[in-house]
Amino acid sequence: DTPLGSGVSTQINIPVSTQGSFSQLIALGIKSDSADTARVLSVFDARSVPHQPSLGVFSPDQQNIAGISWEGNNGAVYLKTTGGGIGLRSGTTDLLTVTATGQLGLSNNARGYNVPIGNGANAVGVTFADAYPDANYAVLCTPSYSTTCFISGKSASGFTLHLGAPAPDGNQVLDWLVTR
Repeated sequence: DTPLGSGVSTQINIPVSTQGSFSQLIALGIKSDSADTARVLSVFDARSVPHQPSLGVFSPDQQNIAGISWEGNNGAVYLKTTGGGIGLRSGTTDLLTVTATGQLGLSNNARGYNVPIGNGANAVGVTFADAYPDANYAVLCTPSYSTTCFISGKSASGFTLHLGAPAPDGNQVLDWLVTR
């Protein structure tokens, strides 16, 4: 049975149990001198049509599953879910999210949108919430009025956006995007 008591057809059954801190139900490993082609775990799926993930993790309510699959072809591997979106997180920071409708979200460290430009201002400073390891990144800038935009002072902790013409009023904004 599953943690919520549903029955699941299975060839190998390990009963549901409560685990203590830092324990696991199954632990597998290989030694450091193993061949570079050796694997700890392999999943083979010969289905030739789209299907639920070959390796999946259920949501807490057991209504959705997320996982990976080849989708019945050899062309591309899919990270997929039967409901909701998909996110990429490092620590407590969401780096990337993709909603079920295909909308892409980036962390606040990688983009700013509708950033206010003060009336008459011709520069906006940007400080990253989490510093990058270095200043090896590109910045794209789009002001809401007709002018040029360039950057200076690029560092691991941020940069300054400069506008070719001052903001004509206090209703102007800009969007920026960092790519590494």
